[in-house]
Amino acid sequence: MLVRLHNLSARAPVMTDIRAIAELRHLDDDSLQDDIDALEESLRRDWQTSDFVLKLDAWVIVTTQGQIVGYADVRCKSERLWNEFTLNVHVHPGYRDRGLATLLIWLAEERARQLMNNASMDRDVALSSSVSSLNLWAREVYTREGYISTRRFWRLVIGVEEAVAQSNAELSRHGQLTVDVVLDTDAEIDSDQEQQNPALHIARQYEVYTKVLRPGRSCEVENILIARCTSA
Repeated sequence: MLVRLHNLSARAPVMTDIRAIAELRHLDDDSLQDDIDALEESLRRDWQTSDFVLKLDAWVIVTTQGQIVGYADVRCKSERLWNEFTLNVHVHPGYRDRGLATLLIWLAEERARQLMNNASMDRDVALSSSVSSLNLWAREVYTREGYISTRRFWRLVIGVEEAVAQSNAELSRHGQLTVDVVLDTDAEIDSDQEQQNPALHIARQYEVYTKVLRPGRSCEVENILIARCTSA
């Protein structure tokens, strides 16, 4: 896909963009968090981690009026684990299907390829993104860009009593707990399925879309052996 940014520009975000990006995430179908302040605080924490460089690891798409309509970031899944990267992409609903998500994914993949120079050659280098089962647009974008669904999990937002919340700084601020539960099932996801009750604020299924950016040496050797056996 050829991406043309008509009256739009891409740049690295700055700290003063953080509120606008939180509001953009709030518009996204993937967001289970109704509190924009909490989204802003979560984003601020992510930006301040030691292995994240804001001017290199994140991008925004901005209109000529200064409105942020796209955001993406890429980061190592855990500190010094250079074989696994996570990707987040958000595009304003009014600006979808214009190639913005594709551009942001390309930028993130290029950055991940730069960072994977530190990765072990014996293991695959992979880039993954978690997508809500309700977000059909994002699922189609990742599929088109060569990502495949590798696993599913439930994300639960659970209400907790104030006495419990006070024992943990995060819970005491927001009064809720988000939990990811991995599913060991091949059952199809119902895109309309969403559960709510007074104790369980919301439960939603997610899929993890993954793309291998560089196969590990062990995989390359295995493929060579398979090819030789097949041709023999």
